[in-house]
Parts: sequence; structure tokens; C-alpha cells
Amino acid sequence: MGRATGTATHTFFVRVINVQKPKTSLAEGPCRHKKLFNMKLLGNIIWFVFGGLFLALGYVFSGLILCITIIGIPFGIQVFKLAGLALWPFGKEVRYKQQTTGCLNTGMNLLWILIGGLWLALGHAITGLIYCITIIGLPFGKQHFKLASIVLTPFGREVVSAGAVKKETKTD
Repeated sequence: MGRATGTATHTFFVRVINVQKPKTSLAEGPCRHKKLFNMKLLGNIIWFVFGGLFLALGYVFSGLILCITIIGIPFGIQVFKLAGLALWPFGKEVRYKQQTTGCLNTGMNLLWILIGGLWLALGHAITGLIYCITIIGLPFGKQHFKLASIVLTPFGREVVSAGAVKKETKTD
């Protein structure tokens, strides 16, 4: 509600009140940020309890298996990146890195898709569709779609916090 600063009489004898918007305190800006942080934290806790832990442990186990051989180490590193995203996905974004390795990322992604990335991506996409059936499941479905995109082509991509992405776009 605003404050009345003065009154005036209109031609039809209706009292018109000038209302000023109350000044906002400095606490409103950080409170909004704090609420968003709390929602991300709540989403991450719910995700962690209802399957994120098991999903991340599965990715870590797969990464360890892949790292047994020298040839599998690059794939294992990508699976560890997926495990970190699968453990705590809210508040993180997936973006492409600057291309410095030529076509190596493309070749590794093609090999990854043939080995099993396609099936993992389909699994996350189907799970995301199932979650999106209900309104409550929409944020969790969105996280599965994010996982499906990075699971399909993990090479040449990185996971960063959402705040870092916004800061970089403001400076560009």
C-alpha cells in the first residue's frame, strides 16, 4: 500500500488521491536472491533423496570401470562430470567450451554415442517426460532433459553454476 500525499477534487466531485509507491528497502534485492537460492537448495535436496544419489553413484561406478584402461580414461572423466551434475543439478547450466582441440571432440562424441550415450540420453529423456506429467514433476523433468543433452554429447561441454553464466553474459 502506498501513502497518500495529497488530495484533489475532480470535476465530478470525486476525490482523487495521489499515491506514491513506498520506497523499497535494500533488503528486498538480496531477499529475492536468497529465496531463489533456497528453492535451488530445496530442489537439490529433494532430487538427492529421491534418486539423485543412486544416479550419481551409478555414474561414479561406471567412471571407475572406464578409468581402468588407458583408452577409457577420457570417457571416465566425462562420466565423473555427469556424476557431479546428477548429484546436485539445480542451479547448474551446461554450455559449450571454446573449441581448441579441432575435431577431437566430435570424434569422441561419435564414439560415445555408439558405445552407450544414445541409450543413456533416451533413458533421461523418457524419465523427463514421465516427470513432466505432473506440475510438481516439471522442475525434475527439466533436470533430466538437461542431463539427456549432456549425456548425448559430453565432450566439449562443461557444467557451470547458473550465476557464472549470467555474470559472463553481462560482461560480453
